[in-house]
Amino acid sequence: SLAQVCERVYAFLQRVARNMAGKRVLIVSHAGTIWCMRYVLEGWTYEEADRRFNTEPMPNCAVTTYRLDPESGRPRLSEAGRVFWRGQM
Repeated sequence: SLAQVCERVYAFLQRVARNMAGKRVLIVSHAGTIWCMRYVLEGWTYEEADRRFNTEPMPNCAVTTYRLDPESGRPRLSEAGRVFWRGQM
């Protein structure tokens, strides 16, 4: 379920914050997991997460970027769902 994925994502992000503090981190994942990361990091309500998941498609190979907010010490969304390359195969 979405709730179970969000629980696992939350635990993962806690480990990343603890073990990688002060470092740049690249996480490669599927869109559903990225949505859950956004839910956790941005403090969405369940209703907002459900609405976004159903109305805002996540393109393949999209990049979502967070930067650390120096005032709060928390990650802040910098860019969501940016695609750098669109090619045909």
